[in-house]
Amino acid sequence: MNNSKLKKEKVIQLSPNIGSNDLERKKKDTLKFLSKGHPVKVRLFLSGREKDIISHQECQDKLESWFPKEEWSKYIKSSSSKTKSRNYFLFMKPIKEVLIHE
Repeated sequence: MNNSKLKKEKVIQLSPNIGSNDLERKKKDTLKFLSKGHPVKVRLFLSGREKDIISHQECQDKLESWFPKEEWSKYIKSSSSKTKSRNYFLFMKPIKEVLIHE
């Protein structure tokens, strides 16, 4: 039996009204996790009245503009998005999923 340690999925949480500095910090964290081989789930959460004001398409557009595929293609093997009630998810898998043998 092969002893290997699987990489744990990391979650980055955002809100639609995130500040530009906070967004840049979240992008750097995402890049750091991907470079270490961790899959990343970006979660855009709508709270309270935001869910009534912002449409589903606007949320998808925000996620795609914050994490454009062209810019992130050198780090991401695959990505997909999903909607669940007030949450919008973007799943990213790193190009190199490194398994550490102990």
